[in-house]
Amino acid sequence: MLLAAPWMPGCIADAQEDRCVRGAEFCGGQCVDLEHDVDHCGACGRTCAVGFRCDEGECRCDLPFTQCAEGCFDLSRDPLHCGTCDDACMPGIACMEGLCEGDCAAGLLRCDGRCVDPRNNAEHCGGCGQACGAGEACVEREGAAACECAPSPTWPCPETAISAAGQGGRIDVNDVVTLTTSDGDDLVVVAGVFGGAPVDFGGQTGTPVGDDDLFIAAYHPTLSLAWLYTIGANARSQQAHDLEVAADGTLYFAAAIRADANQNVSPGDLPAVAWRNAYQGALLEIDPRVGATTRVPRLALVQGTTGNQYLDAVVVTGGDVVVAGHQNGDTTFLTGCTTTVGRNSFVATIDPQTGTLDCHGLLSAGNPNNTNRADPNDLDLEVDATGAMHLIGSATEAEIRPADGVGPPISLQLDDGSTVTTGFDVVYRPSGNGYLLDHALILGDEPGNRAARLLRGARAEGGSLALAGWFSGTAEVVLRQEGQADVVCAANLITGTSRQAVVLGLAPGASCPTWAWSSGGTGNDSAHVVEPIPNGFLVLGEYDLRISAGSLEAERPDQGQGYFLLAFTESGGARWLLGDLEGGGVPSTSRRGGVAALLGSEDVELFWAGVQGAPGPTLPAWSEGTGQAFVGRFRLGL
Repeated sequence: MLLAAPWMPGCIADAQEDRCVRGAEFCGGQCVDLEHDVDHCGACGRTCAVGFRCDEGECRCDLPFTQCAEGCFDLSRDPLHCGTCDDACMPGIACMEGLCEGDCAAGLLRCDGRCVDPRNNAEHCGGCGQACGAGEACVEREGAAACECAPSPTWPCPETAISAAGQGGRIDVNDVVTLTTSDGDDLVVVAGVFGGAPVDFGGQTGTPVGDDDLFIAAYHPTLSLAWLYTIGANARSQQAHDLEVAADGTLYFAAAIRADANQNVSPGDLPAVAWRNAYQGALLEIDPRVGATTRVPRLALVQGTTGNQYLDAVVVTGGDVVVAGHQNGDTTFLTGCTTTVGRNSFVATIDPQTGTLDCHGLLSAGNPNNTNRADPNDLDLEVDATGAMHLIGSATEAEIRPADGVGPPISLQLDDGSTVTTGFDVVYRPSGNGYLLDHALILGDEPGNRAARLLRGARAEGGSLALAGWFSGTAEVVLRQEGQADVVCAANLITGTSRQAVVLGLAPGASCPTWAWSSGGTGNDSAHVVEPIPNGFLVLGEYDLRISAGSLEAERPDQGQGYFLLAFTESGGARWLLGDLEGGGVPSTSRRGGVAALLGSEDVELFWAGVQGAPGPTLPAWSEGTGQAFVGRFRLGL
């Protein structure tokens, strides 16, 4: 008798699993397709939710559904996910073809088929389609919504800002200063040129009468307009240059005015002068008081019989008003100076009441030929703590000549015969009733290398002086006095082919720099403005890759040029660095724009003025125009 084999669990199941066709798996007592079975999607027992299908072993939304974070939804008709996963219609409003149909709740607007809050929506700020710019947020202030700067980690937002927007015209800013008037008003004064169309300067419109008119606009620290003054002549362009404030608050404005003899110069309250069809250096002395019943400036003109004369810089020291300028084609207007025919720059004391220039031992700068001169766009004047006068600028093949009989000239070239541009600081010491040439400090390079620029100088509260500019090549700083051997103050200050920003610091009475900084980058960097701040200096410039100062660093790889603010102590220590302000929303790289002035003590109020053609992250929104000027107030804790 044969005995039956014992039953073993799993034998039948194993036999059935073996009978599943290739590509199927045995799950729950049956063969299933893990690639497409919604109850076993990708693995036995993995079930897809309602509205999903199993596609290649993954649970995916079934058409016409779209997968959102909460599940699958029909965006064409789901009121909680209408058009997109995150857009919900207001209660009681249906979603039809991806748009919320019906009225929005109180306070909301329907924009592009959605109910939005115009008080905080950056795409519809204050109304449908009113989008904020890059770096801006929509903020409600006193019941009205507006786009405002959203602060970045590297740049502060202005506390307040205004724009002077030209309606298809143009406007350039040349300088900005802060001052306190004799009756105690604090003002921010901006000067430049405008033309082509009327310009709103913040509640008052200036209408140009010529191609480019001068403007001087004074603002309260809140940036409300205090007063506006414009000067122009029919079909003529004017030039704005430098603002200076005397100790008593009197304002001086160095410019150049051009008008034909038969033209009227607006405004008509300017003193009557003998105009001619050429630029004439103009110095305006202005009472800046807000409550002044009249604002008739005293006008001093630098007038020759031929050619053009210009005033580029002004400084007030020891009761003297000293100006720097340049001319071509005439040598008769300078009293006490011998100049050569051609283009020359000059430094002289000027009488604002008569316009008389007196060299008083100051020097003319230039070259005997008619092609080279100290660059007028780069001239600046400063007075150090010892009372010495500093003429700061750049020149090509130039030399500084003293007044008649005072002494030999000083060459501003490191290499005789070289045609490269050098930056210079020519120093004059007080002597009797005037100033005598003492020495020249030259930022120069080896022959064949590129240009140096020293643009501006500033004197700190402690009496130190700082000079800011840029340089390309291999630089050294040389001290030169006629009859003595050159002294190399700093060799190989900058080495390389890229343009670098540079700042030189001079202690009171020092001839050679006591400290120096260069940006250290590999891109095109430059420093445009240096201003005094409590216990130091602030430098405004631009860079396009990287700058560093001590342990501080700012980078902009592959982003184009941006602006930086760098603060130094009087001894050259880096205090803080702000960088990465986009180049598309900032002033131009010329001296027109990108200027700054400061007011305050521990928390510095920075009043920054310039020109831009497009909105920037820290600036107000603009109306249409080819150029808009702005003034912004920033608070910087030091």
